[in-house]
Amino acid sequence: MTIWTDPRTWVNGEVPDEDVFNVHVRDNMLHLKEQIVPQVNNVILADEFMGLSVETGEIGALGWAVTLTGTGGIAAGGDVALHPGFGSLTTGTTSGSKSIIDLLRIKYQDWDEVAFIVSPNSIGAVHYHVGMVDFAAMQNMNEDHDGVFFSFDSVQSINWRSVTRNGGTKTAKSTGVLVVAGSFFLLEIKKKGTDLEFYVNGVLKTTHVSATDNLPDAADGQTAKFGVTNTTTANKQFSYDFFRLIGQLGDRFN
Repeated sequence: MTIWTDPRTWVNGEVPDEDVFNVHVRDNMLHLKEQIVPQVNNVILADEFMGLSVETGEIGALGWAVTLTGTGGIAAGGDVALHPGFGSLTTGTTSGSKSIIDLLRIKYQDWDEVAFIVSPNSIGAVHYHVGMVDFAAMQNMNEDHDGVFFSFDSVQSINWRSVTRNGGTKTAKSTGVLVVAGSFFLLEIKKKGTDLEFYVNGVLKTTHVSATDNLPDAADGQTAKFGVTNTTTANKQFSYDFFRLIGQLGDRFN
């Protein structure tokens, strides 16, 4: 049987028997797939954290896991204007306490965009962390694990920072956006070709390029993460209101 590599058109005198017809349909469908599928993004996962549970595996609609150290804690059921449901991570009053929630394991190559809505309650003696991080080291804080994420550390900057880290080598850039206690921020990371773009409240703030800025390897396993740790005896709180992960059709979880 002849196999055509281009989209098929009928030839004068060609007899459309079963084999010819099947090949014709197949080749045209494959041709259309190559044009359409790469342009179609789909939401893989999304969560608005409307549930009240604070138990690991039951947080939000997707069942996020929680990790607490020291006096770290978690609360749910917050409700303010424009944010009708959200949860909050707390550190308690023991210095160095951590509170983290995380979800899923997915290869870096298998997602295209990720979005978070968060609200820090304090800008002193605290570290906030949100993004896609190396699965094996997701409990680490202070930018000391591989991944792509937004970070705020009161010692390093008064602004949100965009961070990419691979193999222990880090690139961190200031977004120029001041972290304001009690304000909600939409933080987005989007792939553009082989590079990454970091958006705050819908505005592009930094770009990390694959050639120089330590982006992850394609097969690196990552987890979505919200986290807070304190460096004082004062309680710190980090509220999370929304999560969305977008990928290509045919993406695979691992």
